[in-house]
Amino acid sequence: PPTHNGWILISSLPICVVFLTVALAGRVSDIIQYEIPKSQRQQEEQNLVLSIIREQDAESLFVDTDAGNFQHAVFQLLSPIQAIPMITGKGQLMILNTYITRIAKTSFEDYLGWCGNALYRSKSMILCRLEDFENQDISLQIEAWGPQSTYVHTVPNRQVHGGAGFWIRVKPVDKQKLGPLRLYLSGQPAFSTKLGDALITGQFPARLFRQPGTYELQVKQLVKGRLFGVGQFQVLGEIGAIESLPHSVIAGLVAWGPRSGNVGGGFNQQAGDRSAMWFRFSNIGQHPYEIYFGTNALRTVVSGDKNVITASTTAVQAARLTADSGEIPVHLVNLEQGSKQVSGLFGVMEGTAPHPDTH
Repeated sequence: PPTHNGWILISSLPICVVFLTVALAGRVSDIIQYEIPKSQRQQEEQNLVLSIIREQDAESLFVDTDAGNFQHAVFQLLSPIQAIPMITGKGQLMILNTYITRIAKTSFEDYLGWCGNALYRSKSMILCRLEDFENQDISLQIEAWGPQSTYVHTVPNRQVHGGAGFWIRVKPVDKQKLGPLRLYLSGQPAFSTKLGDALITGQFPARLFRQPGTYELQVKQLVKGRLFGVGQFQVLGEIGAIESLPHSVIAGLVAWGPRSGNVGGGFNQQAGDRSAMWFRFSNIGQHPYEIYFGTNALRTVVSGDKNVITASTTAVQAARLTADSGEIPVHLVNLEQGSKQVSGLFGVMEGTAPHPDTH
């Protein structure tokens, strides 16, 4: 053959490709041989569980919405019973796996506590029948609730995702006998409702507070369809400018912070590059409040049970609020009474900080 080095290298390339192809093919074969049995076992287990479901005299399959609406999609599509997001107490099955417990942040043991008996159990999945019970006509005895009012375009007790947080304290009830609940504000359902032993909480979208008026807060027992009246929530007209609000003693301020920051540098930076402030009171209650930094309202969250208020704003807005050195008054505004309390003065000190538009 020709002895030119280039010819030998080029002619050797097909041989190299052949060897590489064979090597890769062998490796892919190993991967396929490893994966297929796993997939087959999953399919066989699904078919087995489906056959058990079909043999049961069951009315529904419980889907825990805390773990996502699309859990057990195969079983929802192929099983002869409907999947519903509530425990009915009558002929209901539940499927568990580690994925669901991880998403719902509910332990396997807590879920198993709802089961009457396990129909199928493996290392990765459990099918069980939930215990039957009678949803009784239990009267909710409401002891307190809040918030009870806000100003138009002001979300009361604003939560992390922007919704309004409502709470209702009741005398302890048997949650299983009461069944699932849903909060309603003048017929509009809360997008989440949770029931504890003596506390009902829920969140409503911010759009519900765009018009002044009186709104009826109710609790609905979903299984029975019963409505419990809680009280009337008031959406008041526009609040006046912070300068025009009268002064009053709203609550006993214990401590607050931070109390200073650099020019243009924001303050107490949090996740997402937000700036935040905190306020601790001796007795803040559950009224709707808002923190004002100068003449600007901050995004405010009230934790009445802990007597703590937190307020935050974006990095760009914080940089603009602290653009000049000096002292800025910080107010706590009672949205229900239309009054304000001076919390203190925030000191803005000279220092090096990025331009606010660079955030």
